[in-house]
Amino acid sequence: MKLKPLPSMKERKRYIVFRVLSDKPEYSLEFQAVRDAILNSVLNWLGEETSARAGVWVIKNLWDRKKQKGFIRCSRKETDLVKTALAMVHQIGDSRVIIQSLRVTGTIKKGK
Repeated sequence: MKLKPLPSMKERKRYIVFRVLSDKPEYSLEFQAVRDAILNSVLNWLGEETSARAGVWVIKNLWDRKKQKGFIRCSRKETDLVKTALAMVHQIGDSRVIIQSLRVTGTIKKGK
């Protein structure tokens, strides 16, 4: 018999809606490059322990390549730290970028 954690014991998640502004507007960034830049920034800024607690996950299905928008899932307690780590990203590949956090929501539906 598999035991499931009680709802009160589950960690609450938040979704950060972000947009990537680049110096080359016609240049469309790939998901893997954006994900790697975000995860590296979170790891460098927060360290291993806090980044593990934050549980940062960049959601691939919600990445809009044309609008350069995406969603990041993280822990409720570390949303401010993750937003700070997003601001630390200045370059993806060979283009200079700014990652702007647009909104923090509790559900994906509200973020859309």
